[in-house]
Amino acid sequence: MLLRVVVFLGFDFLLHLDEPNSYHHKKFLFFLFHWDLHVKGFLSQSMVLACSLFQHSHFNT
Repeated sequence: MLLRVVVFLGFDFLLHLDEPNSYHHKKFLFFLFHWDLHVKGFLSQSMVLACSLFQHSHFNT
């Protein structure tokens, strides 16, 4: 998934090099990329926490 995003950003950078508004375009893509990373990190941490809580309660009963 990460590799796909990097490849997409690389192609996007090459395609929009000569655009006058490419800086804002890249800033928007950069924001989307980091937002996606933060959300995925939060979801994975929540899943780990939920699994550990489930195991803890399951093995204690």
